[in-house]
Amino acid sequence: MSKYLGAIQPLFSLIVKGAFLLALAFGLIGIVLVCLDATGDAEISVFGQSIKSKSVGVSALFLAAVMTVITIRRVLGTVNTVAGVESKSEAPEGSEELLEKHKGNKVTAAKEIRKGKSKKA
Repeated sequence: MSKYLGAIQPLFSLIVKGAFLLALAFGLIGIVLVCLDATGDAEISVFGQSIKSKSVGVSALFLAAVMTVITIRRVLGTVNTVAGVESKSEAPEGSEELLEKHKGNKVTAAKEIRKGKSKKA
């Protein structure tokens, strides 16, 4: 594991475990409320996702799902950013020029870098 990811790993673990415990609690409460046939008009809008339901249990399950998806997306995005910071320091010579040439397309630039390495070998 790299030094940056190693440094933030305990914080990520705490955030992810806490969010999943809350999502699990919302999910279990939602299942119980659905089984008890708890009703009531509920309209919830969270992080751009919205639901309108007459069942409180379904709304709780919706909150659990949104929390899980948002947590996973945010953590993976942060890990990707940290990995990108590290890879810039390890990038081969000429990679910045190739990225500009290919208008930021990393896949095409990486293919061209590999071609250049195989021609030199």
